[in-house]
Amino acid sequence: GGGGRAQLSPSGGASGRVRTGRGMEKRAAGIEIGGETVGMAEQTAGSGSRWRALGALLRPDAWRWAGLGVLVAISSALLITGPLIVRQIVDLASEGTTTAEITRLAVAFLVIAVVTQVLAVIVVWLATVAAWRTTNDLRLTMTRHVLGLDHEFHRTHTPGELIQRVDGDITSVSDFLSTVVTKAAGAAMLIGGIIIVLTVLDWRLGLGMAIYVGLALAVIMRSRDRAVSEASEEMGALGRLYGGIEERLTAAE
Repeated sequence: GGGGRAQLSPSGGASGRVRTGRGMEKRAAGIEIGGETVGMAEQTAGSGSRWRALGALLRPDAWRWAGLGVLVAISSALLITGPLIVRQIVDLASEGTTTAEITRLAVAFLVIAVVTQVLAVIVVWLATVAAWRTTNDLRLTMTRHVLGLDHEFHRTHTPGELIQRVDGDITSVSDFLSTVVTKAAGAAMLIGGIIIVLTVLDWRLGLGMAIYVGLALAVIMRSRDRAVSEASEEMGALGRLYGGIEERLTAAE
């Protein structure tokens, strides 16, 4: 007939195209995330589309993520401050100083170490809460989108596959937001702080560190697309696996 057929791509989610009876392909409307409609085919078109999709996903809880970023920045600053205090202790001890001064600096170092660990726990907790709040909205949006597709789509894709793609893949997004994003942001702030400190101590050290970091980032950026495609294929394989398991369980019943 002339009805449309939405196809689920192996790389994840609906492919974003509707095949009509005339053999023409039209771009699907996409999914509305954070008040912004993001075409599903466009989400995999390039890094710019991925960043726009991520921004639309985080926008509803922007204040929460901003506060989390402030805590990550404070934690990174404390990680840099600790070694600087140790350097000060060594310098004072070699020059000859009072025991009270060494004790004061040692206490300050211990306080910073304890506060850093406490902040690390708070960051993990807040990141997990924020990630689940963000992805719960996405999970509801995806569920409504899938339920709104036509009968042909649900005939060709098993419930087990859809559950894995709607719930399992979004759980992976939640893990990414709560762990990878916070660790990557903390590492970037820490490296930036180290470069600043090295530049203050000796501009040649800061320049060498900046060049090394730039080369490392270039290698990572050039090789990341392979990891993205492999992760997408893995998610597609898991969806097909759970679809097969669901069919076998249904047949056994």
